[in-house]
Amino acid sequence: MLLNIALLVLLLVFLSLGLVVQAVQLIYNYRGIMATMRSIEAALLRAGQNDSRSIALIPCRVSASSWEEVSYTINSLKRSLDLGYIDNGIIVIERDDAELLKRMGIDRDDIEVLISKPDECAECSGKNRALITGLKSIDRNASGREVIVMLDCDAYHHPRSIFYASKASSVLGSIVTGYRWYLLRDIYSVLYNTVSSIAFEYMGINITRIVWGGLTAMPLSAVKSLGLEEKFREELSDDAVINREARKSGYRIVFCSKCISLTPSQKGFRSFYRWAVRQMIIVRLYTPFGFKILMLIYAINTLILLLPAILIAIGTPLQILVPLTALILGYILIGAVRAYISLKNYSPESIYQDPDIEKDKKLWKYIYILISSLRAPLILSILIEARISRRFVWRGIEYCIVDKGSRAIPCSMNARSYQPPA
Repeated sequence: MLLNIALLVLLLVFLSLGLVVQAVQLIYNYRGIMATMRSIEAALLRAGQNDSRSIALIPCRVSASSWEEVSYTINSLKRSLDLGYIDNGIIVIERDDAELLKRMGIDRDDIEVLISKPDECAECSGKNRALITGLKSIDRNASGREVIVMLDCDAYHHPRSIFYASKASSVLGSIVTGYRWYLLRDIYSVLYNTVSSIAFEYMGINITRIVWGGLTAMPLSAVKSLGLEEKFREELSDDAVINREARKSGYRIVFCSKCISLTPSQKGFRSFYRWAVRQMIIVRLYTPFGFKILMLIYAINTLILLLPAILIAIGTPLQILVPLTALILGYILIGAVRAYISLKNYSPESIYQDPDIEKDKKLWKYIYILISSLRAPLILSILIEARISRRFVWRGIEYCIVDKGSRAIPCSMNARSYQPPA
C-alpha cells in the first residue's frame, strides 16, 4: 500500500514538472515569434533603399487541386502584382493542365506560364520538377539581385504576406518562411487546422523551426549557394530539403508570423486522414529523430488524458486522485491556450483585417479550441499510421518507401531502375 502511494506521489511530481515544461516552452516559443516579427518589421523600414527584384514562383498541378484552391492562388498573385509587391510571376504547370489554367484568364505580360519538363528528374516529386523548371528560367535572365518567393498553388497568399516575406528576405539576406491557416468553416477544416497548427508551437525556437514551402522567400544567391536545383532532383519534398540544406550551411531561417496563407480544406474524414498521415510521413523521412520525439510526446500526452479513467479503475485514493485530475486539467488548459494564441495571432482574419478575406466561423473557432486541447490521441494515431505505412499518394502519384524507411520513390520505378544512394 505504501509503495503504491509512493508511486502515485512520484506520478504527481512527474506531471507537475511536465506541466511546467510545457508552460515554459509555450512562453519561450511565443516570445521568439514576436521578437522575430519585430526584426522583420524593422527590416521593412529599410526596404525602400533596396533594389532587388521579387519573382513569385508557383509550381501548380491544376488537376490535383480544386478550382477554389487554384483560383485563390491566381487571385492573390494578380493582386500582389497590381500593388507592386512583386515584379513578376512564373507559374509552372503540367502539359495536360494548360487548358484548365487558360480558363482562369491568365493573360498578362507580368505572368509567365511554363510547362514542367518531365526529363528533369526521375525520382523527385512533380512539385520539385516544376520548381527546377522555374529556377532554370529565372537563372537565364538573372541580374543577381532577385528574391524568389515560392508559393503553393492551393492557398490564398495575401499581398501583404508576400510583401513581408520578399522584402524581409532581401534586406535580411535570409530565408523567410510563412505558414498556412485552414479556414474554420466545418469539422473538416477544424481537423486540418488542428494537425497543421502544431507547427506554430515550434516556430519561435531556432532548433525546431521549419520551412514551409507554400510561402518561402529567399535570395536567388541562396538558392545557388545551397545547390537547391540539384538537391530537388533527388528528393520528394521541397521545404524539408530547403530546411535541411540551410541548416547544414548555417543559413538563417526566419519565421514571419504575418505571412500566413489562407487554405481551404477538402471534405471528408478519409481525405483529411490521408493528408495528415502524408504530412507525418514527410517528417519521418526527413527528420527521423524529430519524428520519434513527436511519437514519444503524443504517447505520453495520450496516456495523461487516459489517466483519470485508469486511476479510478484501480481504486486510487481520493486524496491522490483529485490533485492528479487537477494537473491533467492543466494539460488540457495549456492545449486550449495554444489554440487560442493561434487564433489571435496567426488567423489571416486577425492579421490582415481585410474585408475581402472570408472569416473563420465563430462556432468552429470554439470547436477548434476544444479539439486542439484534446488532440493527443488523434495525433498519436496519425503518427502510428505514418510509422507503419509503406506507400502513400501525393499529387496523384503513388510513392513507395524504400531504404529501410529513409526514402520515398515513385512506385512506378522498378527495382532495376532504382539505385540506392551511395
